[in-house]
Amino acid sequence: MAELKKGQPRDVKQLIDRIALCTHWSGEEPYDAERSQEISRAMKDSRCNELAKDEAAARKRYAKRPGTIKALEQAKELGY
Repeated sequence: MAELKKGQPRDVKQLIDRIALCTHWSGEEPYDAERSQEISRAMKDSRCNELAKDEAAARKRYAKRPGTIKALEQAKELGY
């Protein structure tokens, strides 16, 4: 994760963290009510419902920085 964020703008570093967190939490199994609440809270705290919009804005802002675009793509393969 640190290598992926190395040299990236601050907002992209934060977005990479959110992508990894949202990817992780979206794959978790809500096996009981407590776990379901934990997952929902984590998804809300990470603003996962806004992630696609925020990623699209970053891709547009950094369109001329292929390393940044690649980092955003690779972040989806990560998880905490």
